[in-house]
Amino acid sequence: MRDLGNLMQVRGAKSAAYSALTVAILGAGAGYVIAPEESLHNVLPYAKGPEAVMLWRSLGAALLMLPTWTYNLKVTHQKHDSHCHSWNIVIERCVLLH
Repeated sequence: MRDLGNLMQVRGAKSAAYSALTVAILGAGAGYVIAPEESLHNVLPYAKGPEAVMLWRSLGAALLMLPTWTYNLKVTHQKHDSHCHSWNIVIERCVLLH
């Protein structure tokens, strides 16, 4: 539950982009795995047959692994930028920390 709360914590544009990507990729991957025929027909209407469905489902399984990467990028970005939120820190010090 802590990770879900951290996903909703947005600090800046990059953090918002990583959060949106995490949710969007997770939703797309789940859709490809749960309803492969319907989602495949909506994206590629000419692709038919069990081979296409299996390939689409495999793509969905691969997509389900990507939210881990985007979530970790978001957390790392927030930890990395948390040193530069105070106005008392001189800009050179922020640059040296990065």
